[in-house]
This record gives sequence, C-alpha cells and structure tokens, in this order.
Amino acid sequence: LANPQRARAQATERAVADARTKAEEIAKAAGLHIAGIKSIALEGAPGPIVRPMIMAKAAPAAPTQFDAGSVNVTVDVGVIFSAVP
Repeated sequence: LANPQRARAQATERAVADARTKAEEIAKAAGLHIAGIKSIALEGAPGPIVRPMIMAKAAPAAPTQFDAGSVNVTVDVGVIFSAVP
C-alpha cells in the first residue's frame, strides 16, 4: 500500500457517503429529507467529531512491509443525521 493515509481517507469518504445514502433512503421512506449532520464519529477514534470543528491527529509511523497482493482498508463511521419534513 503506497499511501495508507490516502487509502484510509478514501475509505472514510466512502463510508460517510454510504451512511448518507442509507439515511436518505430511510428518510424518504418516512416522508422526510436529510437536513444535515448532527454528529459524526470514526470508530476507534477518541470520541465524536462534531461539526463545524473537525480535528484530526496523525502520528508518524515506520513503513510497513507487505507481500504482494490485495490490501483491504476499512473504516466504520457513526453518523447522526437530522431530518425534516
């Protein structure tokens, strides 16, 4: 994996987009619309990340050697959306 930070960032973007898509489907079924995000947390992170103040912290790490093959990068996010009629 040439750039693990970028891979994690892309996985996070996809996870948040997937959460929003699912929330929009649920809201539509209930006759509602998503108005915004109330809170968002990255699983394993030390607490929720609340908008508008998003802080990230990364510690430098030594490169890790991998055998050739595929590498899966996964993240879990918890998002609370607000919905309106």
